[in-house]
Amino acid sequence: MALVSASALLFTGCGDSGPGGGTDGETETGSMEESTTAGEGTGGSTGAATTEDGTGGQGGTGGTGADTDDGTDTDDTGAGDGCPADVFLDLSSAPGAGDAYPDPVLEVECVDDKLLVHSNGIPHYRFIPITPNALVEQDFNWEITLNPEVAPEPTDIPLLGLVGFTVNGLPFFGANEGPQPADEAFGDPIYNQIMDECLGHTAFSYHYHALVERCLIQAGVVDEPWSNPAPPQGEPSPILAFAYDGFPIYGARGCLDEGCAEVVEYKSSWVQIDDPTQNAWDAYEYQASDAPEQLDRCNGHYGPKGDYHYHATAGFPYIIGCFAGTPGEGVGGDGGGGGMELPQCEPGQTMCCGDDVCDGPETADNCPADC
Repeated sequence: MALVSASALLFTGCGDSGPGGGTDGETETGSMEESTTAGEGTGGSTGAATTEDGTGGQGGTGGTGADTDDGTDTDDTGAGDGCPADVFLDLSSAPGAGDAYPDPVLEVECVDDKLLVHSNGIPHYRFIPITPNALVEQDFNWEITLNPEVAPEPTDIPLLGLVGFTVNGLPFFGANEGPQPADEAFGDPIYNQIMDECLGHTAFSYHYHALVERCLIQAGVVDEPWSNPAPPQGEPSPILAFAYDGFPIYGARGCLDEGCAEVVEYKSSWVQIDDPTQNAWDAYEYQASDAPEQLDRCNGHYGPKGDYHYHATAGFPYIIGCFAGTPGEGVGGDGGGGGMELPQCEPGQTMCCGDDVCDGPETADNCPADC
């Protein structure tokens, strides 16, 4: 058993494919100014994290079993070689969500062949309400394999709920909303501009639907990371997150060759064919491409060193489109990965498990206490 020192990995802040899967059920409204995703910034990671060229920063690997490309990129970082704890952010000096909220907590360790992550779900930066749902402290406990393998066939991500988690200890969901508001049911939340500056918002918990690199690097552990300068575009992106199949997710930029002589912005191969205000997965179509910067159906590819990994992209599905590997237990649901208790009613929160009222987007699946 390989146990990483908990004292070295306890990071506590000082301020506070169309409808047909998943069990989250969100009620989220509001507006978003920034609709770009990862691909902006690589600096300031903590420890000896790795970028796609295998040097300092943050790094990762990811991909899918179908429609993968043939290894024309250098985004691999060796995240599968040992414990990738050093790609997670040090939140010891984080300003936190605000005075009204608990300090952010992030704990990471590796035990045997598993990566274990505990988080209280509080952002390390200022919380700006976008939806009617309150920011509530969580008890997230996630467990993924350290040795992911590309499966013979990809697995659909859940329609709602947990798909993976970011290096600051927050969950990310797929590229669609829940059934509320009704006029945007299951729509694309990025297109509908209902995200904050880091492309997150609250339902049961604060979560992302897309990733902004400057919010997920060590230099972004500030009150307003979205105000930081964009990172150098000629440098490969670090690891920003891990999918629940164990594969890491880089920002948009990566090396096109093993020597990293050329850095490109990797792009989604999903194309908009209809209005994504509702039913986002019906509004985009995957169109395979041989272009070296285009990704596969799951938004991943094999890098020049032969590793498989995902990229967060500016276009739909923004993070991943399917699981290239085999997801662990706990995907979907409320974001807790099987280790979270549903929150009780909070002022202003529309999904209130425990108030004996089955209303709004609550169902027997996402709120059994009420329904």
